[in-house]
Amino acid sequence: WLPQEASDLRLEFSDGSGELIAEFAPKPDDENSPGAEVGFNSFEWNLRYPNAEVVPGVVTRGDTEVGPVAVPGSYVVRLSPGDQTFESVFDIIPDRNVRANQRDLEAQFVFLSELRDAIDALNVAVIELRALANSIDAMGEPPGEAVRILGELRLVEELMVQPKARYRKDLHANPVRANDKLYRLANFVARSHARPTAVQYGMKDEFEAAAKALIERFDSLKNKDIERYNANATDALTIRELSPENGQEPVDEGNAMPRD
Repeated sequence: WLPQEASDLRLEFSDGSGELIAEFAPKPDDENSPGAEVGFNSFEWNLRYPNAEVVPGVVTRGDTEVGPVAVPGSYVVRLSPGDQTFESVFDIIPDRNVRANQRDLEAQFVFLSELRDAIDALNVAVIELRALANSIDAMGEPPGEAVRILGELRLVEELMVQPKARYRKDLHANPVRANDKLYRLANFVARSHARPTAVQYGMKDEFEAAAKALIERFDSLKNKDIERYNANATDALTIRELSPENGQEPVDEGNAMPRD
């Protein structure tokens, strides 16, 4: 209940140790954001930790919402309208229908958190790679060395994500790439309330190692080839914002592949 409209309102959720999990503020025309109007306002937290960065326009078989769900325990909610702060402790209680114990759920949470971090690091690299590639495309007639670098960037990109897919049905005809493997594993493990299996831990290690190797390959291009090019070129390669063509989320138009 707010006695007056709050122009600067924040709603924060923290774990029992005080570490911030999620922060929300009112957003115009967003029904899922907290209200700041006079009187009664409500907000429902989905219990999720922050999601990984999402690459605009990339189609995946997996759901891109991979923020892990908070495990049972004590949490803190803090409401700050203006210069006032109200705080309350609340508990997330175990679901009676879930057989997994607390340690199993915590193991699953750590597993999914690490997968989320791996997806985030890979997607951030893809976004930066595409921005650098955009810089070369914007040259019109780039010199030979820039063309070579562009080819290397596109090769790494095609191992990170599947750029040929515009809709999910297109994924049937194209190989599964690194980010989609991570997404699918995260989605599959999150479906149940259980400790991940030994096989799933093995897949996680394999997929994370592959993603890390691709990021390192991109970093080598960025820190060696591109820096060397920029040291000798008059038209330096810089981070250039994604164009609408390369950065717009495609519309599936009813041709989505079911998420099994």
